[in-house]
Amino acid sequence: MQSISERKKEAGETDKEMWNIYLNLRKLAFHAFNQKLRDYPTVKQHLVYADRERLPSNKKDPGICPHCGEHFRRLQQHILYKHTVDKPFKCTECDFAHALARGLKGHMRSAHANEEDLKICHICFYKTSSNQNLKTHIEAKHEKVRNFECPQCDLKFYAKATMVHHIKAAHSGIKSHKCEQCGMSFSWNDQLTQHIRLVHEGKKYSCEFCGSEYHSAKSLRNHKFKNHGIDKTRKYKYDDV
Repeated sequence: MQSISERKKEAGETDKEMWNIYLNLRKLAFHAFNQKLRDYPTVKQHLVYADRERLPSNKKDPGICPHCGEHFRRLQQHILYKHTVDKPFKCTECDFAHALARGLKGHMRSAHANEEDLKICHICFYKTSSNQNLKTHIEAKHEKVRNFECPQCDLKFYAKATMVHHIKAAHSGIKSHKCEQCGMSFSWNDQLTQHIRLVHEGKKYSCEFCGSEYHSAKSLRNHKFKNHGIDKTRKYKYDDV
């Protein structure tokens, strides 16, 4: 079976060809949009990734992640973002690292945004780094928009991905999140994380105001809201409703 590089070579997509593509893109960005294109190494990694997605393969992609068991329409992108060990792009403000420069850029916008750049909900003062996240928050949390209904129960969801996860966890009986330390399996990744934290690491969620301890982050948020007046919503958030 041919390797990706061999198939690329057959298609004439050598490094020289990639460089020519970059030059053409740079001209287009400047003359059509008055924008300066990123440096060649940064753009090349996206070109190579897009090429890898486009090239034909003799092996069908089932969409099931071999690492976490979840289904993704863009499986290779998910693996690259979530499970790749080689992550050369490291955050200078925390221990976050990513396989792609754009992943680090997105992290910086979301997790380390300047206070003056944040978008604020006019109802509950939830803060986020993008207008799209703010729109999603308002529709899902305050307008109670529910676009998708579970075919097996009466629950409705804002996002299709949330409904799919619900069906898998609540109705399929599949427990794809397995603890590597004891072998226990869970329907949700959050359950696995909480299990590891409590059982294997002996950690609890502690209130920084009064020292009360809880078994879950949700219980701690409820406590802080009821007893200390702290808003339960998170300050920054990736779009995951």
